[in-house]
Amino acid sequence: MKTSRSVIASIAVFSSILVLSTCRSPLPASTTGKLTIGFANSINARTLTPAIDMNAASYSIAGTGPNSATFTAASTGASVTENSLAFGSWTIVVNATNAAGQLIGTGSSTAQVNTGETTIVSVNVAPILGTGTLSLGVSWPAAQVQTPSINASLTPALGSAQVLPFTISGATASYSNAAVGNGYYTLAFTLLDNASVVAGAVDVVRIVTGQTTSGTYAFSNVNAPGGTIAVNINANMQNPLDVAIAGASATLSQGTTEGLTASVTNFSGNVVYVWYVNGVSVGTGASYTFGANQPLGYYRIDVTAFTADGTRAGSCAYNIQVTSPSQVYAIGDIGPAGGHVFYDQGSYINGWRYLEAAPTSQNDKGGWFSWYNGVFLLIPGAAGTDIGAGKANTAAIIAAQGPGNYAASICSSLSLNGFSDWFLPSRDELNAMSNNLYLHNPNLLGSFDIDDGFISSSQATDHTAWGEDLPNPNVYYRVYTSSNGCYIWAVREF
Repeated sequence: MKTSRSVIASIAVFSSILVLSTCRSPLPASTTGKLTIGFANSINARTLTPAIDMNAASYSIAGTGPNSATFTAASTGASVTENSLAFGSWTIVVNATNAAGQLIGTGSSTAQVNTGETTIVSVNVAPILGTGTLSLGVSWPAAQVQTPSINASLTPALGSAQVLPFTISGATASYSNAAVGNGYYTLAFTLLDNASVVAGAVDVVRIVTGQTTSGTYAFSNVNAPGGTIAVNINANMQNPLDVAIAGASATLSQGTTEGLTASVTNFSGNVVYVWYVNGVSVGTGASYTFGANQPLGYYRIDVTAFTADGTRAGSCAYNIQVTSPSQVYAIGDIGPAGGHVFYDQGSYINGWRYLEAAPTSQNDKGGWFSWYNGVFLLIPGAAGTDIGAGKANTAAIIAAQGPGNYAASICSSLSLNGFSDWFLPSRDELNAMSNNLYLHNPNLLGSFDIDDGFISSSQATDHTAWGEDLPNPNVYYRVYTSSNGCYIWAVREF
């Protein structure tokens, strides 16, 4: 007489082990076997996830074999053993339900039962494929945003970004889509006012089939154009990555930087990091340096982390305020960019307090630059003469004249000692250089022959701009820019 055969099927889903034995209709010993099914389940740790419990509490197992033979079983453990099965090919289906009885996962596999042998089969039980709903809401202070709009995208772990069209109503915006494929995504959006970014956020989002994932973002402060304030937000089932940021501080003095490092504490393989400032991507890698030339205001720093295969992800964030620098400068002091401080308005207004002149002019002796770029016209927004008008004048000139080798463009493209925020000074800013630097100490402006006229960014007519000989403060004249070249000296605010 032949020994009876047994087959052990192990169904992998994740966790503890339980063995059940069940007898079926009697068959000859030589044609029956035993099947053991083992399974385990991954615990759901959230970032932005639906409300459903994704932890498996029980399993239902169904098998279909030769000649339409079947069996069913149920378990709260990790395996089931079935005895007296006919030899041949069996198909095993395992469904997982949570403590509330909701179906949350499924998987299947096949097993070959052979006479006198034990067969083990593993069934991977994973979240059900399909689509779920993503529902998002954004709000902001109505008084701080004049013309709101939202740019948003949803990017799968492995795939291309899709644009999310938000509906705006007053000081709120909403988005809903009931046909988002299950899995992990990066949600990134920016809040804009008159096309300028005033706030933003990034989160890792998980979609589960048949469920709704919701996110609400309430911005209590926004950075209005010109520089103001803040930002806020949050941060994921295939075990989200625990992401941390080292090196972060609550405040940072303007003009300084801080080095940030991202790490993951529950995964040792390769991780891809992406950094964001107020919802805008600024770099990749485990390290990022924040703060260089950053305007005064409030910022949210986000970093996302994805495994190389995209099956696990996580994110981390912190808020930081860029504050006024504590150093006080006197006229003639060396400024942050290595030039000379020539004006102090007494306090920080519109994001700056001091004006700094470049260490030297932007001309070699005898080398002149044109004020225009070949087009002589009256430029709107370039007529300001006051202190504080030079930066706006320069931007208006470049917007009208385009790129080229002329006064405003040369100053704007200047980069010295890591600073690239230079501009052509206004008439009164040029005069302040004469009063506060040259007359105070002629040597501060170097050995360059400054008896020649220097041009400002303040346009007088469509063919002239205001100029001044630096040794002669408060004596202005108009340079005929259509035919004359000019000397230029770049300045910056800080």
